[in-house]
Amino acid sequence: MAPVNMEPYCNYASSAEKSGVQSLKERINDSLESEAASSWLSDITLLRYLRARGGDVERAEQMLRKTFAWRSTTRPEQIRWEDVEQESRTGKLFILKHPDKSGRPVLVMRPRNENSSNHDSQIRNLIFMMETVSFLADESGSVQITLLLDFEGYSLSNAPALKTSRETLSILQNHYPERMSKALLFRAPGIFNLFWKAISPFIDPVTYKKIHFVDKKPAKEQEIMASHFHLDLLEPALGGSGEPAFDLDEYGSRMRNCDTRRCGE
Repeated sequence: MAPVNMEPYCNYASSAEKSGVQSLKERINDSLESEAASSWLSDITLLRYLRARGGDVERAEQMLRKTFAWRSTTRPEQIRWEDVEQESRTGKLFILKHPDKSGRPVLVMRPRNENSSNHDSQIRNLIFMMETVSFLADESGSVQITLLLDFEGYSLSNAPALKTSRETLSILQNHYPERMSKALLFRAPGIFNLFWKAISPFIDPVTYKKIHFVDKKPAKEQEIMASHFHLDLLEPALGGSGEPAFDLDEYGSRMRNCDTRRCGE
């Protein structure tokens, strides 16, 4: 495996951003009294929110306070693998074992493996995966993640409900800002255009620029995937030559291990 080309997220923070982080920290000091908030907040968290709002400290504060309220209700830090195992058992949403070439953890979405129509369970599963992949990103120092949407076998019968898609988008944009470095849409079929037209108006401009459709021409597809991933570690279904990416027993073991490190248990 080639060396990881790690670019720490905070290494290129400008002096204005550093000043903004300090101002933001002072403005939300009252919220640090909460144990849940204080354990989740860090200077990098503040920097992510600040960048998500274009350096505007006041808007970043507003965004943070909405996340405080959301986290106090959903309590994402309390969700464990055992709470979502049933929802996750088909591998419709999972974290690759190996990072991409930039050292970022990779979250894979596979609509063809949808096994539920329960909105609340789907959202709970998403939150668990985001908490876990975010923990891994912070642990590695990459801070950001890569989102890989595998649309092989996509159809209207396995497409998520628009309500669920909109809430998914809202959670990612509003409560995990600047987590996503890029999103790669792999083998999106023509029928996906209907869904894309329905959901794309709700995507903020910054996020929109990070979304890339992988060219479906075989040579171009492989070239693009090779630029982002180590193909020897990527499964054949994604253009690589590695082992299958999802095995429930192995994945469950990894998630339980992450739970122990993430939750301190």
